[in-house]
Amino acid sequence: MVISTLSRTMQTREGSLEEAIALLCDIPELQQGEALSYYAARVADHPHIVLIAEIDGQPAGFKVGYALSCDHFYSWVGGVLPAYRKRGIAQFLLAAQEEWVWANGYQRITVKTSHQFPAMVAMLEKNAYSRLPDQREKLVYCKTKTASGLLSSRING
Repeated sequence: MVISTLSRTMQTREGSLEEAIALLCDIPELQQGEALSYYAARVADHPHIVLIAEIDGQPAGFKVGYALSCDHFYSWVGGVLPAYRKRGIAQFLLAAQEEWVWANGYQRITVKTSHQFPAMVAMLEKNAYSRLPDQREKLVYCKTKTASGLLSSRING
């Protein structure tokens, strides 16, 4: 996916887990001190995608997700470098990931976040993700694709 404006070109491309983790290390609120091996083990036995967002050829953010089952996809971790925020990159990555998820036959996307990330919560709600009730410290959102191909934020019909 590529968007060009007068001042910049924004694109997403499939990348490597190594690229995503290098970006994660430059996002202060996401640094958890986990080694690359932790991330690699988490996606090792699952179909997954790593998306890298670039502005004018420079990495600006990433999004990683993997299959939980043949029809359920988990949008696991992502972020935008501080210098590139407030430019729509997170929305761009979300749209690119959704496009990939639906094109690959998944029917549901789940995302976990927390109150610590109000911009993420707002973006999910703006994009028709529904918050699942009764989740403890994490906020869990879900979006489903109906049989007719129309997207629905409803979980049970």
